[in-house]
Amino acid sequence: MEYNIKGKITLKDHKDFNKAHFFHDPISLLVCGILFCLIIFFNVKHILHKPTLENILSTFVPVIVIFLLCYTVYAISRNRRYNSDNTLKEELSMTLSENGIAVASQRGSYNYKIEDFRKIVFDKKLIAIYISTKSAILIPRHFFSSKEEEKEVEAFIKENYIQAK
Repeated sequence: MEYNIKGKITLKDHKDFNKAHFFHDPISLLVCGILFCLIIFFNVKHILHKPTLENILSTFVPVIVIFLLCYTVYAISRNRRYNSDNTLKEELSMTLSENGIAVASQRGSYNYKIEDFRKIVFDKKLIAIYISTKSAILIPRHFFSSKEEEKEVEAFIKENYIQAK
């Protein structure tokens, strides 16, 4: 059985992948969780020691500004990565078979075997089939013509790519 899927990966799809990658990466979550707990612990300790409005503002405003600054730098970097990669913006044609996935665009084609797949993430907005720790074959859910096709392909991937490992 084969499934043929076509579509263009948009900036929104790229953002969705980065978000899904973050939330499915245990190391990222652990590091952010530890940093968040440390920041809260030291700030609450400082505020409880001297609970004034000035102290609260002087403690939390810099933390909020730092978070916003970090997110802005990250968002600009992510957008630049997408905009600089012309292969991401071309229409892709993917053929999913029992042996793997063939991806083709105007620039060329590549065949991925099941052995190349490191992990598979099913997100609300996309399916990411990782071929390395940070690179994945993206199948945004808007590539499918119907919900039935989406469910069939998802079941096909689970049966052939996950259970085959």
